[in-house]
Amino acid sequence: MFYCGIDIAKRNHEASVIDAEGKPLLDSITITNTQEGCEKLFSLFERLSLAKDAVIIAMRQLTRLDNCGDCKRRIIALLDQVFPEYSDLFSDTFGTPSKELLLNYPMPDDMLAVSTRKLTTFLSKASHGRFGEEKAKELRAIASNSFGVVFAKNAFAFQIKELVEQLMFLETQIEELDEQISYLLHQVNEVITTIPGIGDTLGAIIVS
Repeated sequence: MFYCGIDIAKRNHEASVIDAEGKPLLDSITITNTQEGCEKLFSLFERLSLAKDAVIIAMRQLTRLDNCGDCKRRIIALLDQVFPEYSDLFSDTFGTPSKELLLNYPMPDDMLAVSTRKLTTFLSKASHGRFGEEKAKELRAIASNSFGVVFAKNAFAFQIKELVEQLMFLETQIEELDEQISYLLHQVNEVITTIPGIGDTLGAIIVS
């Protein structure tokens, strides 16, 4: 079995090939990011009789997409400016009740602009009954004394809502990605998930 490693860059890629024991089979070659470069790579594969596993390539591409971290960090950075106390209000800032709240009432002033009764109804629906009047009162009390910045409120509110919408979209996409990743993994390797603590997504990352 042979392995081809490619260092990806914008215009030129570097490719090298090793055998199953890790021994280099040839000096690294430069491949331009063009059709000609692609043909050069395929010619190398043919010369060395390398197997191009489309399933592994597809799985690698999918696992690279499974990441919402940047979006969450940006939301937290904004909340730290406009509502620094928010992180203490929910055990999971990115749980469904919190995301729904930020999507509809992104700023402290927004939470104070509605009645306790309306906020209670909203929270109860968003949390399927886990939160109610007590949480609504807590939100309004903390919002009324928030130490967050008070300028450019519309700009901050817009950014928070946009990022929450983006996060929710990404999470929906990731559910679909996880299904595809699981399907592909079980086509090529089912043994790795028998190791304790390794699920389909982590297993796919290791295999790819």
